Amino acid sequence: MEHIDEYDFVDAYDGSAWEYIYYKNNAVYKERRLGYIYGIEQLELLSEILIYIIKESKLVQQKENDSDLNNPKYEFYKNNDNDQIWWIESVDTVGEHLFTFDKKNIFNLFKDYPYKLTKEEKEIFDKENPYWAEYFKERN
Repeated sequence: MEHIDEYDFVDAYDGSAWEYIYYKNNAVYKERRLGYIYGIEQLELLSEILIYIIKESKLVQQKENDSDLNNPKYEFYKNNDNDQIWWIESVDTVGEHLFTFDKKNIFNLFKDYPYKLTKEEKEIFDKENPYWAEYFKERN
């Protein structure tokens, strides 16, 4: 039996890729295929797993966001028919003052006003809710 030297098998741990085929006795003795990065197969697998996890995470997050707004635990109402702001009655909590302009982005009055509102949203809110505008005037 023929002795195989440890240097007969070379992995490119630096990510380089090159191709060669060595023959011995009219048979392939050693082969290195182009397009395959030797020694980094585990990193390729790991990156595929991470991409999958990220995609799934975004899908789950989107489903949770969508289902929150369509969940029967939220009831949307307006103080006046002409208002642009929808107030939200939540079955699960007491004392929270939630509102939205589009039934998609929910704001918590005590936590988000006026910090997370755009200038236009704040103007609309203040016009439709003068009591709260006065109450939070120190935040401006």
